[in-house]
Amino acid sequence: MQLPHWLILTALHASLCFSFAVIPRTSPTTNLSAIPDLPDHRFDVRYSYLEPPLNIISCQMIILTAMRELSLMDINDEISEPAAKAWKDASYPGVIVMVSAAHRSAGASVRFAMWTLYNGMRDTLTRNQCRRTFYIGIWEGREVVNVYFLPDLSALATQNQTEVALHHDEQLSSPDNATVARSLEDTKSNFSFSPHLLNTKVVGSDELHADITYRGQAIDSRDIFMTVTWIMLRLAPVNKQAVGVFGTSEKAITTEVRTIFNRAAGVLPYIMTSGDLISLLAFLPGHLLQEKKWQEMDIVISDNEHAAVVIARGIFRLGSGLLEKGIVDVSVETF
Repeated sequence: MQLPHWLILTALHASLCFSFAVIPRTSPTTNLSAIPDLPDHRFDVRYSYLEPPLNIISCQMIILTAMRELSLMDINDEISEPAAKAWKDASYPGVIVMVSAAHRSAGASVRFAMWTLYNGMRDTLTRNQCRRTFYIGIWEGREVVNVYFLPDLSALATQNQTEVALHHDEQLSSPDNATVARSLEDTKSNFSFSPHLLNTKVVGSDELHADITYRGQAIDSRDIFMTVTWIMLRLAPVNKQAVGVFGTSEKAITTEVRTIFNRAAGVLPYIMTSGDLISLLAFLPGHLLQEKKWQEMDIVISDNEHAAVVIARGIFRLGSGLLEKGIVDVSVETF
């Protein structure tokens, strides 16, 4: 989607009045410079805020939409829109997320755009608030990409501002463990999602199916959003490759969250790629938002064309368990 030039120029003009700061290094438990395709010591993000606050739920969901689209592209490509690439969603009104190149002479790098969006997600979740924000991604001292969180003026014109979720309210709050215990009789849910559109090596279904079984302890919704964003960023460079085993144990916002996904054994009608896992994770927070369930879970992924055939399994758990901190136990195989 290309935004009108007046909106882009307005955002850029407003940004000139801002005072900038540098976002602290992300992920204190991980040496980012040692992990491929994640921000390292040569990458910084400057940011500035402007009133008014934006709907935090819309902000997070639209960041995930942008991350999904970018992570399914070639990480080395440039965003080709002539002015800017923008995302909005009628289901999550009031917010536009926009990416543009920092210089007219070059396009916006997909990699740097994702790194900056990742920092924007962590910044928003850490502050527990979304504001109109201008982020500048900087690589080796040179500005390379701009990311904006802007109000969607067309949506705000008809939206009652008293209903805007400025913080994580009851829609996003995690249940306490007593509430989890009382709801054990309602521990399952499911949803379907579109598989990776770039998966040309195998013939698969139009949709994949995810069955969720909720387990154990509550997980803060911010930790799930951050973990999902981290995994999408990690898998983007190998989005066309089949998944063997993938695991992370990462300090999110309030605690560590451990995830493991592995391919089912045997001969399968559909081989899940890293891109399919990205698509699953992009849909997951929206489903949990509808269910109002933020807790540990098991996920079973099946092919809708062969409903009885499980193609992969995954878990979300609190704590690091047997895994080391950071990216661990990663085995992405090509079959």
